[in-house]
Amino acid sequence: MRHTAITRLALTSADIKTIQEFSGHETLQMVLRYAHAQDRAVDRTLDCMEQAQTAPSPVSANRNP
Repeated sequence: MRHTAITRLALTSADIKTIQEFSGHETLQMVLRYAHAQDRAVDRTLDCMEQAQTAPSPVSANRNP
């Protein structure tokens, strides 16, 4: 349950020091294990943005020449 709470905190873009204090970890190295969740969330967001740019626009698809 602690892992889930810390991972969700990392997803809020909380700074590493805040996550360290919240989690009670003594080293930043332990806290950085949770940063991977934030990295994956950013990757998913960028993928969605890229797909939106390459998808045909609904307005242009419905226009008659």
